[in-house]
Amino acid sequence: MTRVLVVLAATCAALVWHGEALRGQVVIEPTSPPGLGVVVRDGTKTHILRVDPPEVKSETVTAKAPVNYASWMEPWQPWPSKGKDGSRLTMNLSPAADEDGTQILSGLFRQILPDSIVVTSADGSRTFKKDEDYRLNEDWGQIVNLNNRLGAAGEAEVKVSFQYGLVRLDLVQKAPDGTVSVKKGVSRMVCPALPDPDPGCAALAGIFVDPWKKDGRYALAADCIYPIAPKPPVLPIRKEAVSRTVAKLREGKEVKIAFLGDSVTLGAEAPRWWADLWTEKNLGYPSRVITALRKMYPRSVITPIAGFKGGTGTKYGLEVLEKTVLPEKPDLVLIAFGANDMSGPIGGKPNNPVESFKSDIEALVRKAKEVGAEAMLICPLQTNPRIPKDERAARLPSYRQAILDAGEELSVAVADVTTEWLNQAFKGIPPFLLLHNCNNHPGIAGHQIYAEVILRFLEPAGTGRPRQ
Repeated sequence: MTRVLVVLAATCAALVWHGEALRGQVVIEPTSPPGLGVVVRDGTKTHILRVDPPEVKSETVTAKAPVNYASWMEPWQPWPSKGKDGSRLTMNLSPAADEDGTQILSGLFRQILPDSIVVTSADGSRTFKKDEDYRLNEDWGQIVNLNNRLGAAGEAEVKVSFQYGLVRLDLVQKAPDGTVSVKKGVSRMVCPALPDPDPGCAALAGIFVDPWKKDGRYALAADCIYPIAPKPPVLPIRKEAVSRTVAKLREGKEVKIAFLGDSVTLGAEAPRWWADLWTEKNLGYPSRVITALRKMYPRSVITPIAGFKGGTGTKYGLEVLEKTVLPEKPDLVLIAFGANDMSGPIGGKPNNPVESFKSDIEALVRKAKEVGAEAMLICPLQTNPRIPKDERAARLPSYRQAILDAGEELSVAVADVTTEWLNQAFKGIPPFLLLHNCNNHPGIAGHQIYAEVILRFLEPAGTGRPRQ
């Protein structure tokens, strides 16, 4: 058995060396001027590789006329699509669901092609003009009325024909003979996958094929190129702080695990995140954690406790902890807030300033410890940094640091999902493409990242290096 392990380790090391040797000192950059191509400089050789344009879909939708534009919409991106009473405010051109039927809750970001939009009356007898009859949010493909020029809101019928681009990840790869090529990925509305390299080839970079035109044409900029140099998996911070929970799992005892959080913890936007909770059919990260632990520890009864709700922050966490979670006497409380705490109107203050956020996190931990529970803090994902004037991505480091500081001061475990999330860039995957709604909700792969970082704390001893 030892010989087999040694041979396997040597084989893996050889494969890693082979990949590094093939990659060598390779530089990949946009063509000049930027277009649908990249320049690969490999030692003394220069290769110019062409990339296929993004796939474009055509669509026609008919809907009731939206409400009139109001200045209060501007601090929010995308514009709020529904009023507090549930009434429809905007006409959203983004598809309501992806190719597999999973809801897209915010919309497609910079994928609705503005020049393709034609707005008419339902019977086609009148064509409306942008900025005269309606206003367009180009980034999100949203239409609102201007002075009822589209007709009375909620009554008149409006027809819109338009095109939208699909997103794609292509792979730059290098063969053993030195040939460099582009392997085309699969186009998707959201969350495209990076293709695997062909047998024997080394993966050099992921290329984000952006459907948003620059100066009227498709172009690959420097921020579309993601050289591949994978970082090691993020290790648990204070793994020993959940040792009692792991011991009970090993002993085959019942373990109660509570999940506190917002819409990400609710499961958005994994497929059918609202159904089959705590089963393998549900691909939200809490269900992934529970089902994985049940396989790792088949003698244990693992009881999950739900303490999550969309659109919430730490203030909700304090409330649900007292009312719902603590009465169940959990062994471990996972605390995952921050995304909504750091959110707020563009140009305004965050919903929960970082000082108050840290104080709330500390209060959550103390209350959990008072009933004998262990706690694990979870650092949040990065929201889409490409959204203009959105300050959430810039605020993320300070909120992550608040979580790290609270964890150190209170000696509790911290799952650094933030770093694992951002490290996907070193695998050739732009982190923002993990967002199913192009905004703040992870897709399938994003939820898997959460689950893997958490499970590294709870895996049985001797399972080897951290999960990939």
